[in-house]
Amino acid sequence: MTSPTSPRRGLFATLALLTTITALTGSLGAPLVPGIATEHDVPLEDAQWSLTLTLLVGAASTPVLGRLSGGRHRNAVVAATLAAVLLGTLLCTVDVGFAAFLTGRGLQGLGYGLTPVAIAIARTSLPAERRAAAISILSVTTVAGAGLGYPVSAGLAQAWGLSAAFAVGAVLVAATLAACVVTLPPSPGTTHVPVDWRGTVLLAGGTTAALLALAQLTAAPPLLTAALLLVAVIGWTLWVHGSRRRPHPIVDLALAVRPVPLLAHATSFLIGVGVYLLLPLVVVVVQAPWGLDRGAAVSGLLLVPYSLISVAGSRLGLRLGPVVGRFMLLPLGCSTYFLAFVSMTLWHDTVWQLVGAMVLAGLGSGLALAAIPGLLVVSVPAAETGSAVAFNMLLRYLGFSLGSTLGLFVLTFDGEPTGASFDRAMLASCLVAGFTLVVSLLYAVRATRFRW
Repeated sequence: MTSPTSPRRGLFATLALLTTITALTGSLGAPLVPGIATEHDVPLEDAQWSLTLTLLVGAASTPVLGRLSGGRHRNAVVAATLAAVLLGTLLCTVDVGFAAFLTGRGLQGLGYGLTPVAIAIARTSLPAERRAAAISILSVTTVAGAGLGYPVSAGLAQAWGLSAAFAVGAVLVAATLAACVVTLPPSPGTTHVPVDWRGTVLLAGGTTAALLALAQLTAAPPLLTAALLLVAVIGWTLWVHGSRRRPHPIVDLALAVRPVPLLAHATSFLIGVGVYLLLPLVVVVVQAPWGLDRGAAVSGLLLVPYSLISVAGSRLGLRLGPVVGRFMLLPLGCSTYFLAFVSMTLWHDTVWQLVGAMVLAGLGSGLALAAIPGLLVVSVPAAETGSAVAFNMLLRYLGFSLGSTLGLFVLTFDGEPTGASFDRAMLASCLVAGFTLVVSLLYAVRATRFRW
């Protein structure tokens, strides 16, 4: 006879697989951009869209999938989204042109929107004693999966070619889809959850325009960048205005601006900026002739400790939470992340110095990102968990894009990257991490004092 706890163990493993594999496949193109440019005979800036487009689709689709996670068709939404990710990954394995490759990368971006769905399922389907641990781990798998995607894709591409990396990704996505079909419990929701499609278009359109402006900040004409930013502001303004009047908005702004969710959203955005400032800069300093002058495989392997320690940090946060308080866990993680930036700024001449910085960064991101969903879960109704986490993830993806663009802008401000421009980029990173720490401390102190 099957133990009643067996399906629950299987459920958490499936949810962890879901969030990790979708993040891993989404990040497959990151270290492969030069190879993609060569393989498809396109300029490097065009090949960069293989990363940017994935992020654009992820950011635009996350609020919709988060809202749908509260309805009776939740499992169908998960299966359909994974099927689209699988199709996209298969498109990337065959050489049918760069347009088809970009289409595949866009479809892979849909997987990013499944993280809030997984967290919502964990809240409603796992026993109370395991819920906090599960949510904390699921919250860091997007970063851990992205970190693992770098060495996996770099190693496979270096050994067997570009298609091999995506072929392995396709196998992993297919296995995840099968596990979800077998393991996910029926949705507890019995009513149809209406989707505010007008709000969806406005939010997605504004977000896409903003991300396009950020992605092309160093290449597009200033007037085009300004026009895109104007479109973003108009789209967001109309979305906010309409959301206040609708009974089922895509994001409940009344909940989002409450003190505790606001803390979580603001810090998540800033952490997103920091993550994508750090990861590309590590790759650059390892591979550059003025840096360590090592190969892509070495730079990818350096991200493994970051991924593993971030998961361990989320587990450590569960033990430290009752000791330091749930509001102080967030600044503790931000302070550790700040130390990682300082360490890498001062010491980046050997592989082991960079390993030390990545261990600190993994610990900091694990502590901070594990704390954020907990703050959201205790401050919003159960039916709004998916929507609230989805909005938080949307802001994190915006932070990813801004961090990537900011790092590239500072690094190449006066020409090709050099040791001096790397030092400048690291100083900018320290400022961002320091500001994140200050914001988290101010909110934590105020939250503790007024018991929000």
